[in-house]
Amino acid sequence: MWFKQLQKLDPTAVIYDYGKDIPTRAILKPTDIPTDITKMKEFFNQISIRPNGGHTWFQVWLGHDDSVDNILIDMKQWLNDNDSQLYKKRLQEKFTVKEYWLLWSTERMNPESLHSAVEPFVKKLINNTFSYSFVFSPLRKDPRMSSNPKTSKFCKAMHIEVKKEEKEQIYQILGRIFSTTNNLKILGTDLRMVPLMSNDLPSHTKMKVAHLMGKQEQFLSMMKSKPCIYLQEIDYRNRKLGKTMREMIMELETLHAQDKKGRSMTVFTNMDYSQ
Repeated sequence: MWFKQLQKLDPTAVIYDYGKDIPTRAILKPTDIPTDITKMKEFFNQISIRPNGGHTWFQVWLGHDDSVDNILIDMKQWLNDNDSQLYKKRLQEKFTVKEYWLLWSTERMNPESLHSAVEPFVKKLINNTFSYSFVFSPLRKDPRMSSNPKTSKFCKAMHIEVKKEEKEQIYQILGRIFSTTNNLKILGTDLRMVPLMSNDLPSHTKMKVAHLMGKQEQFLSMMKSKPCIYLQEIDYRNRKLGKTMREMIMELETLHAQDKKGRSMTVFTNMDYSQ
């Protein structure tokens, strides 16, 4: 049991009732975990019990003294040995939604760097502070929108996760930033916000979303990367040129290939450090 192992590493660890703003109850030890599924869901959000066994996922509100980084490191070997996973939500809010994704996003885009690049534009549009984050994860396709039944059920993209009660406001603001009418290049890329495939969408919108998902999948399949070394000065601004090496590389354009409007296209879509 992961909670028992966790308390060996941090004896102060407890699990609070998930739905409360202020904790009123807590599971103090593994034997306190409810066996009734209804009561269990009060502490283990979104849990589902599988009668025939198998993996189950849930979210918990964990109280602890040790740092999250230390907990994850110390738990790693036990989790590997017991076919389990434990991770910290990037957006530290209990109730969140992911209803939009970014076209032309890649796995090499750093979520923190993306957030830092977007935040100044958000602050220009509104004074309030909102909770949102970016997560690169699988994007489920609608098989009814594909003419080829053998195609993959998923592609990948950067999702926008937001606090549930703020979703209308923040998605509206981000929609203005990641708009086709906006010339902003976030991280040097023409990122565009697209809704997730949903039964609530009109038929014509579903077709557009399916088309863009196909573009995203094709885009990622054509991505190639080349590791380089000695590029520590990539963001150094040359005083005479008034540009950084990154900016010069990102401004390179095609000589012959053009978009539908007859304009040259950028050669590189993103440039960042990788491990």
